[in-house]
Amino acid sequence: MATPQRKPDLISPADYLAGEDVSDVKHEFVDGMVYAIAGGTIRHDAITGNLVTYLNLGLEPPGRVFNGNVRLGRKIKTGEWYHYPDTVVACGTFDGTAKSVDDALVIFEVLSQSTERSDRYEKFERSKTLPKLEEYVLVEQSLKRMEVYRKRTGWTQQFLHPDDPLVLESVGMSQTFDQVYRRVSLDEGMST
Repeated sequence: MATPQRKPDLISPADYLAGEDVSDVKHEFVDGMVYAIAGGTIRHDAITGNLVTYLNLGLEPPGRVFNGNVRLGRKIKTGEWYHYPDTVVACGTFDGTAKSVDDALVIFEVLSQSTERSDRYEKFERSKTLPKLEEYVLVEQSLKRMEVYRKRTGWTQQFLHPDDPLVLESVGMSQTFDQVYRRVSLDEGMST
């Protein structure tokens, strides 16, 4: 006789947001399910730091750059979700006490062994529902390679290699691989 499987307890978005406000650990939320976020590597943090630095130096107002501490969320007909992307570029009016944004123009995810599948598929599919999103960028941390997906091309994949600039059409900026991978040693161990 088969043992009946217990359905997971779902929580409301309001309960998730209230809990997240007092939690020492960040969690992502997808349609009632909550997932704790693991910490990253030094390499991962160096890449996101470089992205934030160079974007902040070149981005014109009202654009803002947010690192992995600001939630990105959206309520759609089929459900509600909240993620913590590695880096987000958004343009709008921001309340300094807000903890979430929903008007991202560009999302960056630095890939790791534990998050690549989700960053590449589930988070990408959910992120495409954001009305202002124009570009989604995946950054490798084990080799110098990036992938750019643009709304204007129907979200087709474009691979970038070290001689290619990372052109961010939505904000009129570009970055070089040297800027993105500044002080990042690819010879370091790969624990993610």
